[in-house]
Formats: sequence, C-alpha cells, structure tokens
Amino acid sequence: MTGFPKLIKGLSDKAGSGKSMLMKFIYGNPITTRHLERWASPHTLVTAAFYFWNSGSKMQMSKQGLLQTLLFKTLRQQPSLIPKVFPEQWEVFSLFSDDPRDLSWLNLVKGITRLGEENCPTMRFCFFIDGLDELDGDHSDLIELLQELGKTTGVKICVSSRPWTVFEDAFNTMPSLMLQDLTYPDFQLFVEEKFRNNARFIELEQREPEYSSLLMEEIVQKASGIFLWVHLVVRSLLEGLTNGDRISDLQRRLDLLPPGLEDLFQKMLESIDPFYLEHASQLFQIIRVALVPPTLLYFSLADEENPDYVFRAPVRPMIEVEMLFRSKNMRRRLNSRCKGFIEVAPSPESQRSDRNPGDQMCSRKVQYLHRTVKDFLETPEAIDRIIAAADPCFNPYRSLCTSFCQLGSREDGTSVSPPYGSRKP
Repeated sequence: MTGFPKLIKGLSDKAGSGKSMLMKFIYGNPITTRHLERWASPHTLVTAAFYFWNSGSKMQMSKQGLLQTLLFKTLRQQPSLIPKVFPEQWEVFSLFSDDPRDLSWLNLVKGITRLGEENCPTMRFCFFIDGLDELDGDHSDLIELLQELGKTTGVKICVSSRPWTVFEDAFNTMPSLMLQDLTYPDFQLFVEEKFRNNARFIELEQREPEYSSLLMEEIVQKASGIFLWVHLVVRSLLEGLTNGDRISDLQRRLDLLPPGLEDLFQKMLESIDPFYLEHASQLFQIIRVALVPPTLLYFSLADEENPDYVFRAPVRPMIEVEMLFRSKNMRRRLNSRCKGFIEVAPSPESQRSDRNPGDQMCSRKVQYLHRTVKDFLETPEAIDRIIAAADPCFNPYRSLCTSFCQLGSREDGTSVSPPYGSRKP
C-alpha cells in the first residue's frame, strides 16, 4: 500500500450486494495487514473498524458510536496513547482516580484528530468504516469529519456505502470500486453450481441446453450486483423445478420477480400461504421483540399455541428426544410459514463437538436472513401488515415470557441460553 491515499472511498453498491461482508473480509485479512504494515513501517500499525447499522442500537447508528468505537479499539491496543488523546480527562483521572463526566462530541472529535504524527510519531492508523448511508443523522457532518480525519498525517480510512449522491460528490476524487463490477463472475458461478446440483435442472439442460444457459444468464443480469436477490431468486426457481414447473413456468417465475430487494421482499410477504398467515405473523412478532436471536428450542417454547401451558407443564429435565422433536418441528414451521425471511443459523454452542445432537440442534439461532430483511420488516407498512394478520389478543412478550419460565422450570442443565428480556413495544 505504498502511496496509498489517505482516504479511500472504498466500496459502493446497493443493499444486499455484500459490502459489509467484503469490508469484514478485508479488515480481517492477513494480506491487508501485510500491505498496511509495509506502508506503516518502521512505525507501529493500529487498525480499527466500525459497522453502521440503522436497525441496531443508538450507538450502532450514530457519529458518537463511530468515534467511541474507533477510539476504544485504538486505545485498547495502545493504552500508552490515552494521556495524549485525552490529556484533560487523564489529568482529572490522575488527580482524583475518577472522571464521572461523559465524553462529549467535541471531546471525541479532538481525541480522534490527535491520532496524528504530531502526537503519535511512532504509530500509523487505518480505520475501516462500513455503511455510511446507515448513519442516523446529518451525513454532511460525517463527511466533513472523515475528510478532516483523512487529512491527518499517519491516518488512512477505507469506507463503504450505498451509491448515494452525497457520498459520490464528497469522495469522487478518491479511489473507489463498484462491487457489482467485481462480482459478476461470482454470481455466474453461484447460479451455475446451484442449478447443476439439481437433478431436475440437469434433465432440463439436456433437453433445452440453449434455454438453460439463457435462464442462468438472465438471472445474473437482472440481479444488478445484489447477491441476496440472486440467492432468493435461485431458491424460488429451484422450488419450481421441484414442483415440476415447465420451461414457461420457470420463465414466468423469473419475470414476475421484481428486480429490487424491497419490491422482492414485498412480493415474498404477499405470497405467504393464507392458511399460515396468522401463524407467520406471530412468528415475525416474536423475533421482532426479542433482544437477541433466540435459540431454536426457546423459540419452539414461545410458539406454543396455548401460552398457559407453562402452568401445567411438569417440572422435569427435557430429554434429548423431546429437544430434537421440538427443534426439528420448529425449523420446519419457520421454513413453511416465513418464506425465507427467517433462518436457523449455527451458533457457537451448536458447533461444540462435546454436545449431544439434541443440544446442538436446539442451540441453533433463529434470526433474520439478512439485515435488509430486518430493515424491511421494521418499516411501518410491514409492521402494520404483520400485526393485522394476527389475533389482536396475541402478545409476543407473553410468548417470550412463558418460554423463559418454561426453560427455567425444566432445570435440565442444558445451558441453552434464552434471550433475556425483550424490546419495548
């Protein structure tokens, strides 16, 4: 990275294109570290990253959270910098062993700008900031801060955002890339592998080789660089193949799927089987109010049809057969009711080799397929639609509470941690 510019616009593309995943990959990749160390040599390299998320906590979507995170990660690596970065606060702490005052925005700005060659001549810093568009506030203030920080000697910044005009105008002279320009071959490979691992598609390809190739190419072109869109569309077409769809049916499926993620999500929501609509609404409401992704077992207990079951359930350990039965059936219900909006994902507990199969299965996490799914389902229109489909008496907080009580009364010692608490209405 010799000659690497001080501020890199970095990655720009649409929601669901994989910007955050790539930023995390770049930040944690040893190749990145080697290049940065070459740039920093003979000085000490310090790196830190922040990922904006407008559906997260206040700190995850604010400028305050950005600076506090970068400063915390930096000073944790190099605590000797604390007196230089926060001299006034350090003096108070040295005299009184405490400074009860919170750091103001001005304190944080002064602190981050002190990470330059003048105050830290033996160090070089590189910050990775993902999702500028997800800031909750004035983007111009953030841009001004980044531009000033980018001018600081010994500091480099790599950022990512959606291709909004405000960022395009501010960073148009900086090196940048559009993710979709790089991912087209990867999309082709993904689509081909998914289809050619399907026996029905292989039969179709043998009968209609030209159409099969055109179908795969059309999917990639229509995706416009949005990997999540490709994933969902391929899944829909594979379902069609499983159902015995004809060529014309597959083409109609593809034609009916909107090109944008939000429109696709809307169509997916509208396509939920009417028979399962009320149950799907309940599942969406439960996961929405949980503080953290619940375990599969916890979710199955929250999904009991009669919440009063907790008062009649026997106090006894939950045997492995029951745990597996509950977890497997809950997974099937999520797949059939929620149209892929919610997925069951591995957790550290579920991947431990010393756990029995029942523990591993029930410890898997129930979560949104992607952060853009959460963003969509958190819109007022989606929330109104979801709540309207359920019985007005349904209370997701009660469901979580009874599930928690049920797990507590089992005393089974399985260490299946429920999400303690829930979000406020």
